[in-house]
Amino acid sequence: MFNYLVAGSSGATGSKVIRDLLEREDTEKVISLTRSPVYLRHPKLKQVVCEFRLLSSSVIAERIDRAFFCLGNSTLACSNEERRVVNYEYAARVADIVMRKGARKFSYISSVGASSLSPFSYLRIKGTAENMLVNMGFEQLDIFRPSVLKAERKEERKVDDLLNASMDMLSPLLKGNVLSRLTPVDVADLAKSMIDASNQDKKGNNIYYYDEIMSLIKEG
Repeated sequence: MFNYLVAGSSGATGSKVIRDLLEREDTEKVISLTRSPVYLRHPKLKQVVCEFRLLSSSVIAERIDRAFFCLGNSTLACSNEERRVVNYEYAARVADIVMRKGARKFSYISSVGASSLSPFSYLRIKGTAENMLVNMGFEQLDIFRPSVLKAERKEERKVDDLLNASMDMLSPLLKGNVLSRLTPVDVADLAKSMIDASNQDKKGNNIYYYDEIMSLIKEG
């Protein structure tokens, strides 16, 4: 039986991860770290509403076996500083806490093109965060590099929605080569692949693009 921690569980991907974990027979408890309450009730679910910049290990009493970092923000709607705080600083804080609580496996949602040397700030922040997590020394680190994420949202994001529609039209042309990495990924598929990866015994640092994400789902 496992205790799972999900950071960013009020978001599109995080909420899917939580619901999938709650259906698993091997789940003892799911600890949800979120900036706003998730209106979900389940005997295996413990919600911790917190300010991530003030987060400390004292808010988590349980051991943690596996952790999923699903926090993020739109590349189009936030400043560079906001992106850095969420994608790097919060990731570092959560990773440190769950490691202290015993976590051997950590999953992080990055982005296709992530690199600490990228000329683009968002991708550079993601790549720097990846390097930081690698250096922490988790027994198994799963890094997911999706392209556009497909999700239903309550709030309107016209530019993001236009990008989603454009990528959907291009998807048939992207199959079978390195450009397939640009294929949009449904958040439900991403959530399932993250859980499937955590259930595998793949020690070391593992990177998953679109094709690998879809393969995980088929294998699971």
